[in-house]
Amino acid sequence: MLNILILDDENMSRMAMESLFINYGTCKLFSTGKLAIQVFIDCFDTKDPFGLIILDISLENENGVDILKLIRLFEKISGVAKENQSVIMMATGNSETDIITECVKEGCDDYLVKPLKKKIVAAKMEKYNFEPLKSGGLDHRFGHLKTGI
Repeated sequence: MLNILILDDENMSRMAMESLFINYGTCKLFSTGKLAIQVFIDCFDTKDPFGLIILDISLENENGVDILKLIRLFEKISGVAKENQSVIMMATGNSETDIITECVKEGCDDYLVKPLKKKIVAAKMEKYNFEPLKSGGLDHRFGHLKTGI
């Protein structure tokens, strides 16, 4: 199953992103880059790496571009081949091309403009060959609770 890291300092944005990406895998939500990077490394070390990372560009006390750089540096130092790196999409409420250009230069694969739209997310996921879960989204999180009644 696809392991998805979502980093955004705004709770409502994290929840909105989770509601869109939960249809593709297991989402882990973070409000700080420091914790997100630590969990990213821990998951890598336990052989359960994140296949998709959604990073907010403008965090309250951090810069999403710096988080992007750290993740790509870790992958490089760890010897991860380009084709096996996590897909990183930057999320922004800002569509300024200079910021997006910097993100691409630093190794992001794509970007999303907030507020995210289901149709655009679906197209981006298809672009990277991420298939929706067969169980129909949120239901898969609670499958163990079904009683068959």
